[in-house]
Amino acid sequence: MLTRILTISALLTTVLFSGNVSALNFGWLDTSPLRYFADSDWVLLRSTMQKALDSGTDGDTAKWHNPDTEAAGSIKLINSYQEEGKHCRKVEIANSARGLHGGGIFRLCKIGDTWKVAP
Repeated sequence: MLTRILTISALLTTVLFSGNVSALNFGWLDTSPLRYFADSDWVLLRSTMQKALDSGTDGDTAKWHNPDTEAAGSIKLINSYQEEGKHCRKVEIANSARGLHGGGIFRLCKIGDTWKVAP
């Protein structure tokens, strides 16, 4: 379990944060649905997000659900915009696993083939 938490922490640090993250406290993962995601949940989350971000229309909500783990989530496309020549989107992401719910609103920009959290 510790290895999974460390992996999740590293992934979130890479994907969600920029700059110096050494002072961040990852204690919030104890009450986050992400802690309980199976590998198959991550695959569904990533593929749903990629498809929604690449081809969804503003106002759409894409949902995923893993019947094996009962984990689920959604991504609502709030709006699209250009920032410094990059295609960006403001999204609301929600996820649940084992009775825990979490999420937030994020600004993501596409750099190459990858969507990254905008600073």
